[in-house]
Amino acid sequence: MAHQTSTLLPVLAQLDILTPPPSLPSLPDPPMLSHALFENPIPLVILVVALGLAAYTIAARLDRRRIGLAAIGVAAVLGVGLVALSRAIETDRERVQAQTRALVAAVAEADGGALDRMLSPDARLYARSTSSGWDKGAIIDWIETTLGPGGVYEVEAHHVREVQAEIGPSGRIARTRARVTVTPVESSPLGFVCMMTWQETEADEWRLLDIEPLWLQGWGEISQQTMRDTPRWD
Repeated sequence: MAHQTSTLLPVLAQLDILTPPPSLPSLPDPPMLSHALFENPIPLVILVVALGLAAYTIAARLDRRRIGLAAIGVAAVLGVGLVALSRAIETDRERVQAQTRALVAAVAEADGGALDRMLSPDARLYARSTSSGWDKGAIIDWIETTLGPGGVYEVEAHHVREVQAEIGPSGRIARTRARVTVTPVESSPLGFVCMMTWQETEADEWRLLDIEPLWLQGWGEISQQTMRDTPRWD
């Protein structure tokens, strides 16, 4: 048994550098009610329609088809109403998720102007090689020179696989966890996961405060857990 365990350890270590391990820091699930009503109403719509059809089936067996048709009509109206409600209301989670996707696109395109608008003046990037973090200027400069045209890791394409989001108790601070795949011009696709902290401005715009890479394909976990120890999350 001990031999089997010792044999499995190198295999698991290799898997951890190829795919994000379960131990990687993540964010909690969204509030159930607001998520079901405003962010993903489709399961609820399916449930309402199914209940309407069930009511019609029962009413038809009892020779009460009018009541059954009325039940289907009510279910249809409720379903349309739920979809309309979700499209009319954009939650803070959805807004910060959209901003995260926009930030990833700006990084992939090495768009310094867009990055300047999306990063807070005191934004920091934390990594193992930067104990005190890079400031906003250093972040943008590295992205433009390294990921931009002619850079060592010039990006040809990118794909955002997942964005988790959590709004802080104050409602003005948020965190997102993004899982992204990028394809450099001269190499194979590469996956990475990073954690971000955002702050909502007086103009109701979400700006990046902190960013920390958590995992890089081929390297494994690269977080130094500096960002989550800072007092920015409230």
